[in-house]
Amino acid sequence: MINKGVFIMIVLIFNCFFLSLKAQESKWIKYLNYEPFYFADDEPNEEYEIIPRTAKDYGLKGNVLAVENEFKAGYQTKGEENKYKFAKAVSFFENGFISSKYLKRQKLNYASEVVEKTEYVYGNEAIVNGKILSINKKVKEKTSTRLKQEGPKIEFEYRYTNEDGKTSYTNGDLLELMIYVGENLKIQRVFTKEGKLFRERRYHKITGKVDSFGYITKVKDGEFYLSTITSYSYDDQMRITKKHTTKKRPNGEANGYSTTKYTYEKVGNDLQVKITIDNHYYDKTDKIITYNSAGHPTSVKYMYYPDKKSNRVNTDINKYEYEYDSEGNWIKRKEFFLDSNKNYKLSHTRSRKIFYHD
Repeated sequence: MINKGVFIMIVLIFNCFFLSLKAQESKWIKYLNYEPFYFADDEPNEEYEIIPRTAKDYGLKGNVLAVENEFKAGYQTKGEENKYKFAKAVSFFENGFISSKYLKRQKLNYASEVVEKTEYVYGNEAIVNGKILSINKKVKEKTSTRLKQEGPKIEFEYRYTNEDGKTSYTNGDLLELMIYVGENLKIQRVFTKEGKLFRERRYHKITGKVDSFGYITKVKDGEFYLSTITSYSYDDQMRITKKHTTKKRPNGEANGYSTTKYTYEKVGNDLQVKITIDNHYYDKTDKIITYNSAGHPTSVKYMYYPDKKSNRVNTDINKYEYEYDSEGNWIKRKEFFLDSNKNYKLSHTRSRKIFYHD
């Protein structure tokens, strides 16, 4: 169980005198509540969070201090199966911006300990307008309680372009956000003054080359090359409707494309969002999410077409039920899956505790 006093101390350490300032949501971050904006894929099965999330982005209501999921078995390493239970937690500053993320583990009859921590570092005035400077992930050392850096450090740089084409670091008509994910990936995102992300470019560093025998050798001080170009379209409600990505090889040749389309339909008091991902000549995925009036998904239907030339489709449907606290935040969620007999079966129940700023 989270000790509320501990979380308050954590927030005070990171927030210092900023807690007394009135929160002001910056325009450019206002519309970053869509799936494509949160993560950058660097290597297969690796995701790096590149945009900080607020309590509001999590669908949380009220002045939330922290959210802690219940401890459950999982995340086991070899030789430690069933030895520990784990829980994820996240804390927020009083103005709603994320402070830290945690992975805690607990051994039977022992106090819990933090084994992973992701820190969000802001500048002096940035705690007010949301300009994060870096994201750092740390993990517990095996033989001590200290946390050490793991994975790439993610750093942010902000520039503005005025109508005359001049660049400034204070204000302008276009915001250019540069995101540096370690040493091998950098991302350029350009936003309009209204907050719309309309272009993204990703640059990967060449880290290896294929020799005449077909072997890959490492390259020192490799150059960056433009690997993907992505454009975004919106409807009149500022909701994303299309994301189109073209891919390039290190030599500049085309390397395929993918298109993601979003459609929105009101069904009674619910909102149904259909997301179609079309991967060039290969496969296609339809994902239909139904949200209740509280903004939480009540059903998710996946339709995967492994071969676009045939009508073969794999379908998976999940449903969700919620219990809420007095602030309107869910504290228990039941997840159901559709079995082969077309009956919904309970797969698991997830509970969490929510703490609020005084």
